[in-house]
Amino acid sequence: MSERLPVNSLTTRVVLSSLFNGLPYSRSNDRIYEETLEVIAAKLRKKELLSRFIQSGRANNSPGCFKQAILLGSFPARAELALLCFNQNLAHGECKKAFELVKKGHEFGCSDCSGMLAYIYATGFRGVVPPCDETAYRLACESAAAGSLFGKMALANFLKSLLGPIDPDEETFYVSWTDPFIRNFASPSLNVPAADVPPIEDVPADEDDPFKGWSESDLEDWFEPDRDILMQSDIRRIARFLIEEIQQEHALNPNSFKVWLNLPAL
Repeated sequence: MSERLPVNSLTTRVVLSSLFNGLPYSRSNDRIYEETLEVIAAKLRKKELLSRFIQSGRANNSPGCFKQAILLGSFPARAELALLCFNQNLAHGECKKAFELVKKGHEFGCSDCSGMLAYIYATGFRGVVPPCDETAYRLACESAAAGSLFGKMALANFLKSLLGPIDPDEETFYVSWTDPFIRNFASPSLNVPAADVPPIEDVPADEDDPFKGWSESDLEDWFEPDRDILMQSDIRRIARFLIEEIQQEHALNPNSFKVWLNLPAL
């Protein structure tokens, strides 16, 4: 700071005292107070600069702005950069770098990065990774449950991919009512099973009667495992709900994440 603090100012003393948990102001601590205010001012300047980079990146579709925001420590900017790389069909090398950034953000616990990572595994990200339904679905549900728009976008797209004709040459992926996040969409009138039927290997084997000890209800659940699998009408309903949530958020805050550009049509 180029000028000394106005130590005779009552306001200054009150503010500094509050910053130090009520410690009375003392001229002997003048340097400590100055350094503390410099740190606070630096954080505020960084926050303002970060906000400018993020808003400029969204307004101008600028990868450079998002990269600057990432350098300043923003994890959500990693997800935004990856989405921009996907939408602008950037070179494979750029997409690969964006994938690594998002992957690291996910490892640090960023729900937005987790959601974008789900979208990457759902789509293959222009050949960057092999598509993986299990990983995409798990990450999308985790991210959406945390409230991330990226997770909701990824899950809506993934659910959309499950609709339509089933390819007999591909293994069918099923969404279950017993999945923690999906249970939130169950109607009270639906008979959603508890899925607590013991696996067959937990039942003592009997060569003459392998199902010895099983009740009639257990046998029904074992031979009719589809009771807790969502029908296509339910999948479409949940996907539409997620899409509407994202659209409502965009209407309230047009400057938020631009995930609404990647919503599927239903």
